[in-house]
Amino acid sequence: MLDTARIGQPACLVVAVGRDDTAVLITLTGRQLNAAMTIVAAVKEAENEPLLRQSGADQVVVSADTAGRMLALSTIEPAAGAVLTRLAGRNLGLIEWPAGPAEIGRPATDSGAGTIAVVRDSSVLALDDPRTGQIEPGDRLVRVSAGGAGGTRR
Repeated sequence: MLDTARIGQPACLVVAVGRDDTAVLITLTGRQLNAAMTIVAAVKEAENEPLLRQSGADQVVVSADTAGRMLALSTIEPAAGAVLTRLAGRNLGLIEWPAGPAEIGRPATDSGAGTIAVVRDSSVLALDDPRTGQIEPGDRLVRVSAGGAGGTRR
């Protein structure tokens, strides 16, 4: 089935299945067929996250932990919980945006409305992180966007 999906070509593989052991096997197979693609996988239990990363997943979402964080945040900070719920739903989204010529050299905190993080050399840096400093060539800006699940703009 993975051959039918042309998984051997550079691509992104999203693994979201009902069992963590199945997610590990799909990730291992996908990584074997295409070493260069990005693999994002979901697991239910946190103890399986390291195994999934060892199997080749670039990003792992632990559904039980994520739901727990959303519930806790909604209890302690209801407005922040509502925003996070909207981000997870369809009302708000996140996009990655390449830093433009007008942004390069400026402080990250001045990078525009909705910017919440900078991606630099595969590291995600919060705007208030001292390492962020000024926007550099090659940086990508993570911004909150209205009306959608988000995505990557290239």
